[in-house]
Amino acid sequence: MSSKDKKEKTDKKEKSDKKEKSDKKEKSDKKEKSDKKEKADKVEKKEKSDKKEKSDKKEKPEKEKSDKSKEKSKEKDGKSKEKDGKSKEKESTKEKDAKSTTKKATNDEEQKVSGATTYVRVKVKEDKAAKIKAGVVWIPAGKTVSDKNFVWQEIATPNGEINYVLLADPDNVKYELPDIGGMAQEVVLEKKKFEEKKEWKDEAAKKQVTNAVKKYLAAEPRFVELNKDEQATMQSNISKEFMSLYKKLDIGSEGWIQDQSQAQISDFLNAKKTAQRSMERALAAVNAVQLKPTEPLSGELEDEADLPLPSTPMPAEKCPLPSSPLVPKASYLRDPYYQRRIHIRSARRVLYESKLEQTTFLVPGGGDVRVLCAMGVKTGKDFSKTLIYAVARDWVGAYCFFIMEASDTSDPMVVGAYPILYHVDFPSVGYQNVKFQIDENFFNATFRDQEHAQWLHDALKMAMCAMYGNGSDDDRITSMRAYSVEFSSSDVSYFPGSLIPDVQAVSRVILNGERTGADLDNDFSSLRLCLRISEGRDAALRAWCRSIDESSMFKRKSAAMVSNHIRFLQEAVRSPAVHDDNTIPDDVLEHIELLKADQPEPIVHELTKLRTIWRLQTPVMNRWIPRGERKDVPFEECFLPEAGTQAERQERMLVVQKRAQASAFINPPGIYLTLLCYHGSQVLCQSGSGTLFSEMIVPQPTSDELQSLTAESRDFQWIAQIGCTNDNWIQETQRWGDLYRNVGKGTFRSRFLHAANRLLHSQPFSTLGYILDVPVHQPLIGCAHIVTVLRVDNKDRVPLSAGVWRNISEMEHQLYLQTLVATESTRLPFLPMEYYNCKRFVTAAIRYREVLDRPLTDGFYAGYLVVHVDSAGPMVLLPEGHRVLPPLSLVTEVPPTINQWRWLQGLNERKRRTGTFGLDVPSSATPLHHLTFEQRFARSIDELERATGIPVTSFYDTELAILDEGQRVRAFFAVHLLRPQEVTYVGPTLSPRPPQGEVPMILKHSSVVEDNHLRLYWPKLFPPMSDERTSLFTRAYSTAQPFAIDEVFRLQHECAAAFYCDVDKFCSLISWQRPIVSWAITDGRPLVERHGGDPVTVAMRSVEDAVDVAMSNYSASQDVNVMTMKSLLYESVTKQHLAWATLLSQLRERDRVVAAGYAGRYVPTAPLPAVRQLVLRTQDELGPGEEDDDDNPRPPTVYEVPCNLTELVFKDAEAQQAERYFAMQEIVNDIVDEACIYSIDVGHVKDVGQLVCDMISVVEATEDLVDGAALLTLKDETIENAWEEREKFQRHWLDVFQSDAPGSRTRGLPHTLPPPHPEEEEEFNDPLGAPLFYDGSPHTVTSLSDGIRVCFAKATNTCEQLQQLMRVCNSAVEALELVQCIQQYSGCVARRDALLGQTQALEGPDLSARDLPQSSSSRAQGAGVTIVAKDFQEYFVPAVNALRSIVLSNVSGSVRFPSISSNALEVFAQHVRTPDLATPQSLELLLATNSDMRSAEELLDMSIQLKAPLIALRAVTALFGTKRGTATFFDLKAAQKIKALLEKGFLFEYSIKDWMELEVLGGAPIAAAMDVLWWIRYVKEAASMDAASHNDAYVDHEGSWKQVYAETRVRVFLLYGVHAISADEVTLWTESIGRYVEYLTFRETSITDAEVEVMVSCCPNLKSLDLSFTQVTSKSVKHLLQCKYIAECSVSGCNLSTNDHDFIRRHCADNRRREEGRL
Repeated sequence: MSSKDKKEKTDKKEKSDKKEKSDKKEKSDKKEKSDKKEKADKVEKKEKSDKKEKSDKKEKPEKEKSDKSKEKSKEKDGKSKEKDGKSKEKESTKEKDAKSTTKKATNDEEQKVSGATTYVRVKVKEDKAAKIKAGVVWIPAGKTVSDKNFVWQEIATPNGEINYVLLADPDNVKYELPDIGGMAQEVVLEKKKFEEKKEWKDEAAKKQVTNAVKKYLAAEPRFVELNKDEQATMQSNISKEFMSLYKKLDIGSEGWIQDQSQAQISDFLNAKKTAQRSMERALAAVNAVQLKPTEPLSGELEDEADLPLPSTPMPAEKCPLPSSPLVPKASYLRDPYYQRRIHIRSARRVLYESKLEQTTFLVPGGGDVRVLCAMGVKTGKDFSKTLIYAVARDWVGAYCFFIMEASDTSDPMVVGAYPILYHVDFPSVGYQNVKFQIDENFFNATFRDQEHAQWLHDALKMAMCAMYGNGSDDDRITSMRAYSVEFSSSDVSYFPGSLIPDVQAVSRVILNGERTGADLDNDFSSLRLCLRISEGRDAALRAWCRSIDESSMFKRKSAAMVSNHIRFLQEAVRSPAVHDDNTIPDDVLEHIELLKADQPEPIVHELTKLRTIWRLQTPVMNRWIPRGERKDVPFEECFLPEAGTQAERQERMLVVQKRAQASAFINPPGIYLTLLCYHGSQVLCQSGSGTLFSEMIVPQPTSDELQSLTAESRDFQWIAQIGCTNDNWIQETQRWGDLYRNVGKGTFRSRFLHAANRLLHSQPFSTLGYILDVPVHQPLIGCAHIVTVLRVDNKDRVPLSAGVWRNISEMEHQLYLQTLVATESTRLPFLPMEYYNCKRFVTAAIRYREVLDRPLTDGFYAGYLVVHVDSAGPMVLLPEGHRVLPPLSLVTEVPPTINQWRWLQGLNERKRRTGTFGLDVPSSATPLHHLTFEQRFARSIDELERATGIPVTSFYDTELAILDEGQRVRAFFAVHLLRPQEVTYVGPTLSPRPPQGEVPMILKHSSVVEDNHLRLYWPKLFPPMSDERTSLFTRAYSTAQPFAIDEVFRLQHECAAAFYCDVDKFCSLISWQRPIVSWAITDGRPLVERHGGDPVTVAMRSVEDAVDVAMSNYSASQDVNVMTMKSLLYESVTKQHLAWATLLSQLRERDRVVAAGYAGRYVPTAPLPAVRQLVLRTQDELGPGEEDDDDNPRPPTVYEVPCNLTELVFKDAEAQQAERYFAMQEIVNDIVDEACIYSIDVGHVKDVGQLVCDMISVVEATEDLVDGAALLTLKDETIENAWEEREKFQRHWLDVFQSDAPGSRTRGLPHTLPPPHPEEEEEFNDPLGAPLFYDGSPHTVTSLSDGIRVCFAKATNTCEQLQQLMRVCNSAVEALELVQCIQQYSGCVARRDALLGQTQALEGPDLSARDLPQSSSSRAQGAGVTIVAKDFQEYFVPAVNALRSIVLSNVSGSVRFPSISSNALEVFAQHVRTPDLATPQSLELLLATNSDMRSAEELLDMSIQLKAPLIALRAVTALFGTKRGTATFFDLKAAQKIKALLEKGFLFEYSIKDWMELEVLGGAPIAAAMDVLWWIRYVKEAASMDAASHNDAYVDHEGSWKQVYAETRVRVFLLYGVHAISADEVTLWTESIGRYVEYLTFRETSITDAEVEVMVSCCPNLKSLDLSFTQVTSKSVKHLLQCKYIAECSVSGCNLSTNDHDFIRRHCADNRRREEGRL
C-alpha cells in the first residue's frame, strides 16, 4: 500500500470519527433539551397547583383552619411518638436524604476522600434564610445539607485556588476538606419485638414481671443517666424478652433479669458515650485552624543525604510551588539541587568564613554561629564602596543575611542584618550591577566574578531550604521565621545605623497618608525594623487597630488607605514575635473583620487569608521558646569544607594547635578510669593542672577500640553490673583480681582492675563511689573515660594534700575547652548530657548520683515494661532521668484489694472480647481524691503512653511485681515487645534507639537493669547473693580445665553462666523483671488464655468468672517448694541478722526437692540417649624396648561403656559411694592423661574435646556422691598431677622436635609459650603488663610467643563475634542446665581447634578455606604440596588449582590427613596431576576403578574433606545415579538425597562462573550431577526471590535446570529495575548465563524500555517473550527487532501503535520461517 493510499484511509477514518462524535453530541443536546422541557412542564404544573390551592384557601377559610389544627395535632402526636422511642422514621428519613445526596453525587460523578471521611458533591440553590449561596457544597457521607456543622461550601478565589467555607461558621475557611474520622451516628434505644409464650396471657403475671424489671433497673446507679423515654423503652424490651424465654417468674429467672439490667444499661451508655466522643472529635477536626496540609517530600527528596547532587538547579517553571501560602513564591524549595547541597560538604568554603566565626560572630558563652558564605562586593552609586556580604546560621538553625564593613585595624563590623523570611529573588546570570531581593529588601552590588555571585545566590536559597524544608510545614515556617527575626535583632549594631526607628511616627506616615506603592518603600523598610522586636511590633499593631477605629478617611473607604493597611498587616504577619500584650491577637482579628466590611471580593479573600494565617501563628507563638532557651541544633554538612581543600587543612591545623596548647592540662590519648569527687557545688581537682583524677586503662587506643567502648559493649556491661548502684564496688573487685591475677592477663577487664586498684591507693578515700552508667568520649583528643562519682558529705575531712576544690561551672568550662568538647562560644548550660550523647559529663554524673538517693515511695504503681531483643540479649526501656527502673506512675498509696486485683487481671480478657481495655480516662482537671481506683489506673496508663509514645497492647496479669525487699512497693506492668522496625540503629556500633514520646527514653540491657535494681532496692539480701555468685565464678575458673586450653576461653560469659547459675537461679525468685521479660519474648499469652481452659467454655463465662477459674488453675499448677523458697527469702529480710550460709543451704535443699520432682515427672517419658563408647588412647599398651616415635603408633586402650553416663554412675545402687567415685576418678585420670598427650596434635583436637565433655559430665555427676571438701582435695591432686604430666610430655616432645631436620614442621606447642602459673609472673599492681598487639600498635613481633599472643588476640575478636550471634538465641540464664554447659564447652573446644590452626600458621600451612573470588583464573597457585595419608604414605602433587581442591590451593610444604586412606589420596593425586583436557576421561576411569559403593563413599568423604568438587560430583554420580544406556540420570529421591548432602557444602563457595568452568573441565561424566546442583541453587536463590515457582521438584525440568535458573535470575533482577542491577551482574549475563535464556514472561509488571534494552543485549538467544500489559513503548520495539531468534512476542495492552504491533508480528514470523528453513 502506497503512502497516498494510507493517507486517504486515515482521512476517511478521521472524518467518520468526527461524524460519530457530532452525532453523539446532537443526541446528548436533544436529551438535555427534552430534560429541560420536562423540568419546565413540572414547574408549570406545580405553579398551577399552587394557584389552585390558593384559590381553594380563599374559598374555604374555615376548612383550611380546621385542616391546620388537624395537622398541628398530628405533628404533636408525631413528636410524642418520637419521644416514646420511635426513631425509625427519623433514621429512615436521614437514610433517604443520605441516599439522595449520594445519588446526586454519583450522578455528578464527584467524590472526595479525606482520611477516613468520604465527601459527596451536591449542587444547591441560593437560600437566604438558611444563608446558603448557590453553588457546590461537600457533605460527609451519611449527613444532609441541614447538618451545617459538617457541610462545606466550595469557593473559588481570584488566583484560581479552591477554598472551603463551613456553612455554620463562614469565618472557618480551609484549604482542604477536614478528616472527621468514622463519626458514629446518634444512638437511639429502639423498641424490640418478641413473641411471648402462651403462659403469659394473664395480665397480673405480666405486671409481676414489669415490677421486677423496674426494681432491678432502679437498683442500678447509672439508670438515672437515661431519659424517661429511654427508661421506658428499656423496661419494655427486658420484660418482653423475658416473657419470650421463660414461662414463669421465680428466683432463678429473676437472676436473668438482674444480669440483663446491668448489661443493657452498661452497653447502651457506653455506645452513647462512644458516639458522643466521636461527634466531639469530628467537631474538633472541623473547627481546627488549618492551612494547606503538610506534604512530605517527593520521592526524589526523601533522603537528600544519600542521593546524587544534580549538576544544575531546575528551571523555575519546572519546580512545583510550595503548598504553604507562607512561602508562595519560593519554588526553589522543591528543587533537589539546593535541598541536597545542604547535606554535602562545601567546596567553596574558604578561610574567610572561619575568620568571621572566630572574630565578628564570636560571643563567649553566647552560642555558636557559623558562616555559610562570605565575600567582598562593591556597592554604592559608582560601586566604589567595599562591603562584605555574608549568610550566617545560629545554634537553633535560623539564617540571616549580613552586611559588614571591613577595617584594617579591627575586625569586620556588622552594619545591617536582614532576616530571610519568605522569598529570595536573585538573577542566576551576571555579576556586575546585580540587583537582587530578599523579601521586600532590595540590594545592588558588583561581585568579583560569576562564581562569587553564583555562590551567594546558592547560599541564600540553601538557607531557605534549610529553614523551611520543602515549604509544606506551616508550624516550622512560623517558628523559623520568628528565630530568623530574633537572630537579626540580637544586637543593636545589627540594625542599619544602629538605631530603631520611632514606631509611632512610622505608623502615622503609613496609615494616615494617601501615598501608596513605591512611595512608601522606605517607610515600610523602617516598619520592618520596628517589627523585629516584640515592643515595636505591639506598638505598631496597636497603631494599626486605632487607625481603623479612628481614621475619618478610612470611613470613606479610601482605596490607598485600605491598600496600606493590608500591606501593613502583611509585614506584621511575615515577622512573627511574642506579644507582651496578650489582648493584641484578638484585637487584630476583630479589626480584620471591620476592614473586610463592604470590600470587593479580592480584598475580602486576601484579608481572609491573612486572618487564617494569623490564627495559625498565634498558638505557635504562644508556645514559642526564645533562642536563648533552645537546645543546640547540629550544623549541616555544608558548613564543613570539602576534604583536601585549603580550608579543610586550616581547620585541621587549628584543632592540632588547640590540642598542643592544652597538652599540659589534658591526659594523653587513652581509655581512663576517672574519679569525680564533689561536695555541693564544688569538685575536687588535681593541684597542678586543675583536672580530675584519672588512671589509664588502655594506652594509645585505636579508633575502633574507642568506638567499641559503648554502654552496650560486654566489658562495660560487666563494669555497670558491678558498680553503677554499688558504692563499694572496689571491694568486690578484689575477688575478680584474684582471678585475673593469673589468667586473662592483658584483657580489658584485667587492666580495668589494675587501674581501679591504683586509683584507690592514690586517694584518701576508702571507696570510689558509683560508676556512671555510660562511658564518656572525647574523640578530638583520642580519650574515653569511665567515670566513677563520689559524694563527700564533709569536705573538711578531706586532707589539703588531696587536691584543690573548684567551682563546678568554672571547672567545667575550662575542662571542656581543654578537651575540645566545646568552643569559646558554646553555651555551657545547653551542652548535651544525655545518655546517648554525654558531653557535659560532670553535671550528668552528679545528677545520676543524686537520683540514686531518691527511691520510690511506698504504694501501688502502674508500670510499662517495653522490651527489645538485641543481638546481645533483651533490652528494656528506661526514662532518661531515672535509669534504674522502667516508667512508673503512682496509682494509690496502698496495695489493691482482691476485687481490684481481679479487675486488673481481667483487662486482657476484656480487650480480647471487646477490642478495648475499657479504661475511662478522666479529665486532668478532676482532683485525684475524687477518682475511683479504676479511673486512677486509667490516668496512670494514659500518662505512661504519652511519656513513652507507645500504646499499651497487653498486661502481665499473672502476678504483681514486688519492687523492694520490704514488699511495700508493688507494680502492675503493661508489656510491649518492640518490633525491629520501631527501633533505629545509630553509629558504627549500631546502638539501638527507641521511639520517643513526651519523656526522653533509652534502652538498657535487662541484666544490667536487674542487677542495679536488686542492689539498690534489696540491700540486705542481694549483696551476699552476688558475692556468692562471684565467688563460685572465680573459684570455678581458677580450678577447672587444667590442661592446655587457651585462657581467653575461660573468661567467656557462656561458660561462666554454668558455674554460678547454682546461685543465680535464686535471684529469679526475687527478680520482678526476669519473668516478665521472659514472658514477653517467649509466650506473651495472658492469664485466661494460658490457664482458663477450653476457649469455648471460657467464652461462655463472664470476664470475672474466667479470671477466677484461670487464677485457680494457675495456683494449682505452682510447685509448693518454689513458694517455700520465696518465703524463705522474704522472711530472711525481716530478721535482724542475715545468716546467708544457712539460708543458702535451705534453698539448695528445696531446689533438690524441686529437681527430683521434675525428674520424676518428665524423665520417664523422655527417650534415653544413644549408647556410645568412650575411646581413651593411652600409652599403657607399649611394651619394653619399643620406640616411642611416629613410625610405631601406639595402640589405644578402648573403654566400652554400654550405657550413658548417668546410668554409669548410678548403675549399682548397692555399691558404696566411695567405690563408685574412685571408679569414676580412674576414668577421669585417663581422660586427663589423654588430653595432655594429644593436646599438641591438631588431628585429635575434636576427639579430645569429646573426651573433655565426658570428663566434665563425670565430675559433675560425682559431686553429688561424695563430700564437697574431699572432692575438691582429690580434684586439686588430679590437677597437680595433670600439670606435671603435661610439662613432662612437653619437654620430651620439644626435644624431639628440636632435633628434627631443618625445615620440618613443628607440631607441638612452642617452648616459649608461658606456663599458666609462672613463678616469675608480674605483681598484681603492675600497670601495663605484657604489650598489647592491637591494630596500629607500635610493638613489633620479636619472638614466637609474641606471635602466638597476636593469634590469641585475633581469636578473642572472633570469639566475641561468635558470641554476639549466640546471644540472639539466649533466652534466660536460669534455664541453663548441665547439657547446655557441655554444648557451650564443645563450642569452646571447636574454637580452640581454630586457634591452634592459627598458631600453626606461624610454622606451617593454613588448611582453612580461602575466600574465593569470582573466577578461578585469578587465583594464585603455590609451587606444590606433599600430602600424607593416615598410614604416612606421601604423594607429591604440583600446584593445586582451586577448581581441583579449595583446601590445598595456594598451599606448599607437607600436609597430613590422618583420616584419609592412601588409596583414596592416591586417586586424588592422580586427579590433580591430570591435565585439563584429559580430566573427563580420568573421571570415567575413576568410576571404573572405584565402582563399588564403599569406594565411592570413601571418595565422597575425601572430596568433602579436601573440598575437591570434580571428585565429589563423580562420587555422587556413582552413589545415586541410574544408568540409562550410556547416560546417567537421577530420580526424585536421589536428587533429594544429594540436596540434603550438598546444599550447605563447599560447592556453593564457588561462583556461577566457577560452575561454568567446572562443567567444561568435568565434561559429560558430571553433567547429570551439575544439573542437580543447578536445581539446588535455583531452590536456594532464584525461587526464594520468585515466589511463583518455589515448589518445583527436580523432575519437573530435569536436564535443563541451568536454563531455568538463568531465566529466573534474569527475570527477577529485571523486575527490580535497571538501577538495581550492578555492572558485575550484567557482565555475568553477557559472559556466562545470558546465552541460556530463551523464554521470559513479564506479563502485568512494571518493566520499561530500559530493562528491555539490557535484556536484549545480554540474552542473544531469546525465543519467546511476553510483555503484555507492561510499560514498554516503541523504543522497546526497536530493541526487539535486533533479536535474531525471537519467534513469539506478546505486547498486547502496551502503549504501542498499530505499526509497532505489525513490526513485532512480522519480525517474529520471519524468524520462525528462517528457523524452519534451517531445520
